[in-house]
Amino acid sequence: MSAERTRRLVDDLRAKPAETTWIEFKENNADGPLIGKLISALSNAARLADQHFAYVVWGVRDGDHAAVGTVFEPTVKKEKGQPLELWIANHLSPSKSR
Repeated sequence: MSAERTRRLVDDLRAKPAETTWIEFKENNADGPLIGKLISALSNAARLADQHFAYVVWGVRDGDHAAVGTVFEPTVKKEKGQPLELWIANHLSPSKSR
């Protein structure tokens, strides 16, 4: 996705009057297990709401949807020694039962 298209998407999401079951705004949350649970919950909620996608948008304040930036760097974050994206992918597999 181009930077311009990403910016327009984020602006569209920020224009919503409030978070929804499939849109979540975060400033600096870097807790791997919490992020995994959030992604799972948003994904399920998007499906139930007949949405094609769910979104977690970092760097946006929840209360007023102001763009405030973030110090969270998902490409650098590690969870139990693994890159966060890999750790989440391994733990959110539909075939994995808990």
